[in-house]
Amino acid sequence: MPRIWTHFYFLCLLIFIQGCGDKENICSESYPNGQVMFEVHCDSWTGDYQGEMKTYNPEGRLIKRSFYVDDILEDTLFSYYPETGLIKEISEMKGGKKDGFSATYYPDGVTPFSECDYIEDIRFGKYRRFRPDGTPLATFTFAFNKRHGGFAVFRSSGMPYLTGEFVMDQIDGEIRLFNDEGAVIDAQDWAPGQEQNPEEMGYQSTLTITIPNEGKAFIKGDSVWIQTH
Repeated sequence: MPRIWTHFYFLCLLIFIQGCGDKENICSESYPNGQVMFEVHCDSWTGDYQGEMKTYNPEGRLIKRSFYVDDILEDTLFSYYPETGLIKEISEMKGGKKDGFSATYYPDGVTPFSECDYIEDIRFGKYRRFRPDGTPLATFTFAFNKRHGGFAVFRSSGMPYLTGEFVMDQIDGEIRLFNDEGAVIDAQDWAPGQEQNPEEMGYQSTLTITIPNEGKAFIKGDSVWIQTH
């Protein structure tokens, strides 16, 4: 075969191979109104998602950014308030599950609402809940998605108001109440799931906690919130 045809043959072969290697398309789905629901690069052979996925609400506003490697969620997931585009949640992902640090934010997109850590979608370690001004409201310790370990509810000054301990979601041990200077003013033992004379300390078995001059802190499961006067 003449040299010129040999070069031409290998050039065509190279172009063919490169064309076969480019096997990514844009995959997307839409809402009934025609608005794109999500879009992401995908493998034209396997359909596996690859790279960044953007998810929108029916009005076309971005509500989520996530990242795929071979059809599995990895890296960091970002959620947004659709009205403003500000950050609502940031979560580390691994193997399609929450794994690592996770935080949610108030509508300003900056002040944390809660912070916690996950291992394969299971909550472990400290759960921190904040007031709208960024000061701490409460902390819990989690193991296997259950409250297990110390917890505390704080005054707006940052000083503790109430501390205690859970054992696998049951209150167990000493509950201590503090004044606004941080000194213990009352302490009582709780048996697992049962309180001892809770009304004397100003809170109830449902852990509705009245903080003087501030309002009430409600604790239910892993949720904590404040109702001011």
